[in-house]
Amino acid sequence: SIFNQKVNEDLALLQKKFDSEKQKHLISLYQNQSTINQSIIDRNYILLISFIVIAIISILMGVILRIAGKQKEKANTLLAQSNHEIEMQTEEIEAQKDHLTQLNIIVKKQTEEILTQKDAIEDKNLILEKVYSDISIRNQILEEDLLLARSLQNEILPQDNILNQFFGSHMLIFLSKDQLSGDFYWVANKGKYKYIAVADCTGHGIPGAFLTNIGIHALQSALFSYQIEEPGKILTKLHELIVQSFQSHKDTSSFSINEGMDIALLRWSPSTRELVFSGARRPLIWIDESGIHEEKGKKRSIGAFSKNQDSNFPETIIDYEVNSRFYLFSDGATDQLNKHGKKFSSDVLKKLFLEHHQKSFQEQKNIILEKYNEFREQEPQTDDICILGFKLPEF
Repeated sequence: SIFNQKVNEDLALLQKKFDSEKQKHLISLYQNQSTINQSIIDRNYILLISFIVIAIISILMGVILRIAGKQKEKANTLLAQSNHEIEMQTEEIEAQKDHLTQLNIIVKKQTEEILTQKDAIEDKNLILEKVYSDISIRNQILEEDLLLARSLQNEILPQDNILNQFFGSHMLIFLSKDQLSGDFYWVANKGKYKYIAVADCTGHGIPGAFLTNIGIHALQSALFSYQIEEPGKILTKLHELIVQSFQSHKDTSSFSINEGMDIALLRWSPSTRELVFSGARRPLIWIDESGIHEEKGKKRSIGAFSKNQDSNFPETIIDYEVNSRFYLFSDGATDQLNKHGKKFSSDVLKKLFLEHHQKSFQEQKNIILEKYNEFREQEPQTDDICILGFKLPEF
């Protein structure tokens, strides 16, 4: 019926309204519960964060306190060590103080001794000054004597004017290591012969000069007093005279000496142009168009070996050309050492002779001296030097 229909519609409307209200109420309850749950979650989160922060702070405080404790412990240890070191240093200072006190006593005593010795030293200085003055005077006298001896030695040696008359042309390099030389050169005229020699005596300086004087007089004596003309026999007589000059032993059968000389001796006849050589450990070098030639002589020195050994010196007739250049020399230049300990050597000297023999002797002399000085540089001269180069005159 219409009433029932109306009632049903009202009931349906009420039911719908009830359901709507119920749903709203449920939604409201759910929202309230969510709000409560969120509040609980937020409170728990805050509590968790607070706990974590408190835990971290507690840990940091513990670490800081532990570090501080260790630092304090380390500081206490260092302080204890410092105190111990201070105590040790204090003891050492006290010990040094005692030692210094003892040293002061010793120094004071030594000072007194030094003052006592000072007077003695001053007295000795006066004596030394007098001795030095005496030595200076003697050195001056010796220097004057050496200059006189050098002048006398130069007078004994042939002068330039004699050499110029003796040779067609020549060069002479004569350098003494000291003021006096142990090398010498010698020329002499006797009858139809001309004699030429270069000698190297044992040593240099005063001993060498003494031997040069003996050697020159012995050559003069052999040639003019004993009237010996053969070069080999002249050297034999020279040897005998040198030995006699130094003989001081009664037992002459075993007598031996170290003093002597090496020598190269030439005899030239201008009329026949015969040239005879005899040598004792010194060579003759000559150069002509066919090349360089050498005659070495005997491997024995004059005087400086036993009397019982053979003292005969052989002779050699030299086959030479008219324009030949001749060279006699001591070993002073060839034995010169440079800074590397290397010798100038006879090979180098002979090479210079060969390369420049066609030049004038003055040019040859300049070249040889230049090469020699370049070789030795700042090294001292090791020995006396005598180099005689010449060309025989044409008559």
